[in-house]
Amino acid sequence: MLIDSLFLLCPLTELPLLDRGARMDMLDYYEARMEARGTNRMGGISLLTEKTDSTLTLRLTDVSTWQMEILPATGKKAPSPTLRCTHTLTVPGLPDRKTIHLYDTNWVRKDEKKKRVLPPSQTLRFKS
Repeated sequence: MLIDSLFLLCPLTELPLLDRGARMDMLDYYEARMEARGTNRMGGISLLTEKTDSTLTLRLTDVSTWQMEILPATGKKAPSPTLRCTHTLTVPGLPDRKTIHLYDTNWVRKDEKKKRVLPPSQTLRFKS
């Protein structure tokens, strides 16, 4: 399935917590209808929670999710599908923070100059 191949080829710059081996394990477990878990690079557990022909959703940590969507081609300006990757950070008491990146199917960024972080007026600040 295309979504599986794209997930396995996703660069570490986009999905740094999961190496290729962990991703392969998650896909295998999901297809076997088992809990699709994999050990992430921080030693925690990440879960593949949903997969369709065009969407794959992960629970990376207790406070973050990652979703990859295959958006259809839209004509001359976008002759091939676009991949939209959304990383969401959820902290109790604060609004969700979403970072969205767009790629072509070769994992070349389409939005390099216009990185979008939603909501733009909200930033998390941690006291040191």
